Amino acid sequence: MINSSELASLIEFYKEIKENNHREWFALNRSWYEQVKSTLEKLTQLLITQIYSFDPTIGNLKPNDCTFRIYRDIRFRHDKSPYKTFTGIYIARGGKKSPYAGYYLHIEPGSCMAGGGLYDPTTDILKAARQEIFYNYDELKSIIENPSFRKYFNGFSDMGRTKRPPKGFPEDFEGIEILKNKHFIVAHPLSDDEIIASDFLPTTVAIFKALQPLNYFLNRAVEDILFI
Repeated sequence: MINSSELASLIEFYKEIKENNHREWFALNRSWYEQVKSTLEKLTQLLITQIYSFDPTIGNLKPNDCTFRIYRDIRFRHDKSPYKTFTGIYIARGGKKSPYAGYYLHIEPGSCMAGGGLYDPTTDILKAARQEIFYNYDELKSIIENPSFRKYFNGFSDMGRTKRPPKGFPEDFEGIEILKNKHFIVAHPLSDDEIIASDFLPTTVAIFKALQPLNYFLNRAVEDILFI
């Protein structure tokens, strides 16, 4: 298991690096970072195991398949801060670079969340996902209106939503606002206190379990493209 003190140290590390985002501070606190990295690996493995119990399609993943480097790519950025001030865990079939819908935990002091879905799909997968929604909208409605889903999520994020309906779909379609999305993602905010609480892991797993039917629905569209 993972204890609250480990998670509290993780939160505190990202608070500190936001205030001290330079190589000198990082070098002095390298051992702290290694502890945080170990906590993240442990947390990721626990989540993989728990998610696999209700979504075996994620396959045989390892923590490194699902976690991201702390180092920022600053080559073409105005902001030259070398380190990320947050961390994320993305658990999906094929790992963090997978095109499949999956489960995402974002840990950033003051902006934590658990959620997932289909993020930044390629053009062909986005088109297939929209078609899946259009032809099976009643099924999608039953998923996103289910009390288990509604307990944690209040519809899709409007990040990247277009102003106009996508071409090829009738404007009077009941779910046209959903089809305007370029991502099909949902999120449940978590406070810092919830991250370090003793029931953090079962709470997060419950959120992800409520998301599973939506991921299965969206991944049918991904499979249609990848298995052609």
